[in-house]
Amino acid sequence: QVANKLKDKEHKATLLAFAKECMQAKDNLGTQDRWGQSINKLQAYLTKGGRVVDIAFKEVTPAFVDGYEDFLQRWQNSRDRSRGLSANTIAKEFKTLRAILNKAVEAGLMQERNMPANLKAKVKETPTAIVGLEDWELQKIAQADLQTGSHLWNARNLYLFAMYAQGMRLGDALQLR
Repeated sequence: QVANKLKDKEHKATLLAFAKECMQAKDNLGTQDRWGQSINKLQAYLTKGGRVVDIAFKEVTPAFVDGYEDFLQRWQNSRDRSRGLSANTIAKEFKTLRAILNKAVEAGLMQERNMPANLKAKVKETPTAIVGLEDWELQKIAQADLQTGSHLWNARNLYLFAMYAQGMRLGDALQLR
């Protein structure tokens, strides 16, 4: 779908401009948001002296990729300001960058042979531990005294339903009618 939206169109020939085109061509708002966050990080990396310096695709080299990785490792984690981004978050940023470059190859803005060889190696995720609530914690939530019909009452009931439905994702539970 995205390829069709980008096909037969005059494209911006720089990394950030094309990345924004790709993001706007995405149908899913969640995907647009995710890409927007990645583009913001790329834009911050490309900011020199307070000005954003967009680059041509030929400037996306192994040295650029290594520099971007160093930059992301120093990027402040929004949940814990004392830490940088996790390895999995950095891997997601590189997946997005790789997707943008693949779209640039499809659009004829970059040749596949010019794709930085180290880009693929940067996309390494590590397993994460999923920590669930204990039964007593769920009981405490279930027994909370909330006003019937309030936003908190509805949120609690939706959350409990999702948990009792074998850990259904809240986003999926919200889609149910």
